[in-house]
Amino acid sequence: MMVSGRGTVSDLVNRAANMLDGDQEQAKWFVRGLSIDLQKVGVRHTYNMDLEDQFEATRSYLSKKEAYGPLFEQHEAKTSAGGIVTFLLVNVFSLLDGICRSGGAFYKLLQACASKAAGRPLRFALYSDEVIPGNVLSARTSRKSWCVYMSCVDFPPQVLAMEEAWLTIALLRSSFVASLEGSISQIFKIIFRSIFLHAKQDPTTGVWMQGPDGGFHVSFMPSMIIQDGAAHKFVWTVKGDSGCKYCLLCGNQRADNRNEERIAKHSYADLRLVSDDDIWDSWSRLSDQRGRCSQKDFGLWQQATGWTYSSESIFSEPLLKNVIRPASMFVHDWMHCCLSNGTLSDSTWLLLTATKDHGFKDVFVTLEKYVDLWTLPASFAHIKLKLLFENKRMKSCKDAGKFKTTASEMLTLNPVLAFFVRTCILAKGFLASECRAFLQMSFMVELLQAVMAMLL
Repeated sequence: MMVSGRGTVSDLVNRAANMLDGDQEQAKWFVRGLSIDLQKVGVRHTYNMDLEDQFEATRSYLSKKEAYGPLFEQHEAKTSAGGIVTFLLVNVFSLLDGICRSGGAFYKLLQACASKAAGRPLRFALYSDEVIPGNVLSARTSRKSWCVYMSCVDFPPQVLAMEEAWLTIALLRSSFVASLEGSISQIFKIIFRSIFLHAKQDPTTGVWMQGPDGGFHVSFMPSMIIQDGAAHKFVWTVKGDSGCKYCLLCGNQRADNRNEERIAKHSYADLRLVSDDDIWDSWSRLSDQRGRCSQKDFGLWQQATGWTYSSESIFSEPLLKNVIRPASMFVHDWMHCCLSNGTLSDSTWLLLTATKDHGFKDVFVTLEKYVDLWTLPASFAHIKLKLLFENKRMKSCKDAGKFKTTASEMLTLNPVLAFFVRTCILAKGFLASECRAFLQMSFMVELLQAVMAMLL
């Protein structure tokens, strides 16, 4: 939304309206709110200022946050076509120093954690996902962007549950990221390189942060990369479900043409979990084969090892081996793990499809009527549980072999379905083992929700 030359507030409103599907009224509130937010953090910015004056005020404010170089640093990346493109990343050192100099809750928390750590590096986490900015009711996928956030794991849990505790360090159009060799994996490599292979600063030994009432040293190391399954797949350049080795962390699980009925079943104790060095060594062996075998044979290597090779992947920088610890840092967010085509959805589908051999003519027709008898809280009124079991939806589920719902739909359905299973299936003596397995998974999701509720 940058505007060159002199303009008026209405110019900015018009540009904002383009982001908000032509809604001028909403755009005006957006621009006014932006002005107020900028004033809160100290930018000399008013709603009635000339646009060029507004931008100059913003530039002047940001220029004061450059203790460790420009707040926005330009980096180069290689495209799939072999070209070089540039993009901006936030300078993490200048960002943290700028926040500390301004004082406030984040500064006090970081200072307290650094003091408590007594020289031990703080544990930092990165979280990334794709978002579609703009009107949530009229999303335009052309605006889809990758966001990368950072926070300190040593912060209290209730703080980490607040979005204000997560700093945005990268925002890149998905179309741009898709054009890069290695996609988002190359971006993560550059992010880690810009922080932990910095020419002047070493965060593992300590960086000086200046606050309004004194300074302190803070050192930090990455401890988590939190993502959903799709983001993990792209960042770690693994094949996922399409590979024979479909799990990055398991050394002895193999798929048979991804036929889930033929995958050997193991308990957790049977799994051979790999180490950070195992993963780096596996990638290194694959990389060595790149120029030694035919393209067809190399494809078989990738299929067998579960990798999607890229010369610019996160593993292509050997100097980051002591920083990037894939097995130790891999964290899957529970919402996607359990709800979005996750474990609760799977256990729901397996239980409901098993009922056809135990006296239930069509449990989906029964549930379509059953869930419609419930009155949901007003905050969930937009979710129509009845629609989850309509014929068209069920046909799609049967064709896919899974229960297809959004995370919000699954969360809303969970307590209703659990009650149905207890009173209408388990209480009648049917499918005891299957019902208990489902109810245990249902209870696990309730526990995770309760933890979040307590933190907030």
